Amino acid sequence: MARKAEAPSDSWDPITWSQLPPQDGLKSLFEHVMGESRKAQGWYERHKKSPQSWSRLFRAMAIVFGATGGLAPIVSGIRLNSITPEIASLISQLGYLLIGIAAGLLAFDRYFGLSSAWLRYVTALTTLQRLEAAFLMRWSDLLLTQPSPSSKEDMQPFLESAREFWLAVIDLVGKETDTWSREFQAAVTDLERLVKAGREKTKDQERAARNAMAASRSRSGTKNDSGAR
Repeated sequence: MARKAEAPSDSWDPITWSQLPPQDGLKSLFEHVMGESRKAQGWYERHKKSPQSWSRLFRAMAIVFGATGGLAPIVSGIRLNSITPEIASLISQLGYLLIGIAAGLLAFDRYFGLSSAWLRYVTALTTLQRLEAAFLMRWSDLLLTQPSPSSKEDMQPFLESAREFWLAVIDLVGKETDTWSREFQAAVTDLERLVKAGREKTKDQERAARNAMAASRSRSGTKNDSGAR
């Protein structure tokens, strides 16, 4: 299962910031929220590479195995005149095996969340970049109207813009983490259900085998009694 994203840090010190001159305060505020955004983007940029590579590999292998397995019965039927029926049957069975492997690769991808993690990370990264672009445009617009803020009232629009941006980054990371958690729980539940179904099937097969052996012994005993008479 892919790792979840880390939430932005809470290293911001409002007491220290409030004691800075307006220009220095705005610079510190801008650098902090931009740093948090870039840190979150860097996390997604780094961690999307692994599930991307594994997802592509597993799906490519599934396509190759699935296509080869699907063609195997056709090939065995076409070449039936030049090969023995046993070999033709073996080719067909091999095709079914390859199809099973392809299904297993897709199931592995699903249960370990490779493709879903890749898509989540790419979506989160794109959204963070869009939020940052909107914040930069908003900040630039405020600088045009107030190029040299010198009071708390002048700084208020900048602070509001930074607050909205910072909370949007935190909210996005939180939602992505919630999605990861739900997918993880769903995968665990599916695996538990699959294991339980396999265990029950095995018990049924064992029970059927014991019944068959008991019936065989009963028939054998009946024949022996008839022969003795």
